[in-house]
Amino acid sequence: MQSETMNINPSPRVLRMLGQIDFAAWQCLAELIDNSVDAFLDGQRGDKPLTLNPNVAIELPSAASLDGGTGEIIVRDNGPGMTEDEL
Repeated sequence: MQSETMNINPSPRVLRMLGQIDFAAWQCLAELIDNSVDAFLDGQRGDKPLTLNPNVAIELPSAASLDGGTGEIIVRDNGPGMTEDEL
């Protein structure tokens, strides 16, 4: 089975606009979590497939990875995802 790929890199214009939004880091993280919760609520409203046992997991970096400049925050959910048109 061959998988299909899609380029969803934002245009430089969009990146410039995003760079001008005055959000603190915690607000960006809250927005990602809110997007996950919204997807679960859409499923309850019937707009998307309902997810059984909705889950949002947040992984925080260790102090050592932060000190080394490699720290990442990962937000992962088991929501229905986005359609090609939504992307």
